[in-house]
Amino acid sequence: MGTAPSTGPRLKMTLVPTVSMPVEVHDKVLRELAAIGFQGRIAYHNNSDPLIFKDLHVFVARAKTLVPQSYSRSFPMGVPSQWGRLMR
Repeated sequence: MGTAPSTGPRLKMTLVPTVSMPVEVHDKVLRELAAIGFQGRIAYHNNSDPLIFKDLHVFVARAKTLVPQSYSRSFPMGVPSQWGRLMR
């Protein structure tokens, strides 16, 4: 777990811990999506920048394996990225 900058009510910069979903929960959600035939987008966000989470590639790869008809997108700093599409 790392830290990410966050601004308070007076725009004071503080560091807050980055927290990610446990991989077991992620896989459970993916299996449920696969069971209903989900074919949409799986988007990854983590404290406004998914690139803070160093194991993001593991989650994206697992999504592609467990829900192959879906596609992944990442949104670093709230801006859509093509990174997730590279994992197709």
